[in-house]
Amino acid sequence: MENLTYLCTNDNTKANMKLRLKEAFDRAKGLGLVRRKSELAQEIWKDSSPKSAYMNYANLEKGKSKKIDIEMVEFLCDKLQVSAEFLFGLSDNPTPDAYKESVKERAKEIIALAESL
Repeated sequence: MENLTYLCTNDNTKANMKLRLKEAFDRAKGLGLVRRKSELAQEIWKDSSPKSAYMNYANLEKGKSKKIDIEMVEFLCDKLQVSAEFLFGLSDNPTPDAYKESVKERAKEIIALAESL
């Protein structure tokens, strides 16, 4: 695992950045993209026992994991159909397209305001 994203934002305060994994999973489940967390965990940690895979998933969901493999972020975003920005809590729009649309709408508002001056 060479490409790791560290979720601990400050070693002095031990403040953890918690992924929005539960919210993303619940959304994907509602859309019929996934069924069970245990199944998703087995897809991520293929070489682990089902119990170990689920514990790893639970630790990631609860914010107890300190780092995450970048390939896992890509896998989760693809499987759960959310953007990385949403998964890391940087956007409230779950899909990249929704995020792009909100940026476009805001840009239109700014242009309209500038033209009115």
